Amino acid sequence: MKYAATNRSSFPVNHEGLAARGGCTHTSHLFTLNFCEGGFYRIMKRDTTKSLFPKSSVQVLWGIVLLFGIASYATSQEKAGQGQSKFDSTLARQLNADEYGMKKYVLAFLKAGPNRSQDSATAANLQRQHLGNIQRMAREGKLVLAGPFLDDTDLKGIYLFNVESVDEARALTGSDPAIKAGRLIMELHPWYGSAALQQVNEIHRQLQRKSF
Repeated sequence: MKYAATNRSSFPVNHEGLAARGGCTHTSHLFTLNFCEGGFYRIMKRDTTKSLFPKSSVQVLWGIVLLFGIASYATSQEKAGQGQSKFDSTLARQLNADEYGMKKYVLAFLKAGPNRSQDSATAANLQRQHLGNIQRMAREGKLVLAGPFLDDTDLKGIYLFNVESVDEARALTGSDPAIKAGRLIMELHPWYGSAALQQVNEIHRQLQRKSF
């Protein structure tokens, strides 16, 4: 079925997309109607992408999308690599690490001893000797870390001995002047932790500006 054009700005079309004769071309943002006297022409649908987005803009847009995709992939690969550190077999052997990167230690809790009645000068001297003994064991590689608790309780501090048996740790605690004097006592426990803890003292020396 055909429809006659009512005016030059409005051109009804049939269901097959044919424009009525009218002798002119009508263009909208969606369609271009081309027809003339004596014939009907199909409606030409306009490429709205070209009209709304110039070709150069579309190319730039696709370039941005591509770059964003590449950057996202690179970031995901970098994060995956960070989660998979390279195994260092030489370091593992050096630190006596097992397949999990762990090893045995002995953890010591330093507690207040039965004899704490020393005068202030004697107590201060015992403390200096106690700290000197800590530094000696650290230099020898027998003591991984040591430090006091900061709350005022009977639990005074901890040692982490780089030995595998409680008997070895007990022999080392016997060299502490504060323990000999009864000012401190030790509670010893086998402990399992990262072999990397053996490097704490080396790193600490790079951070330390003053000695106790």
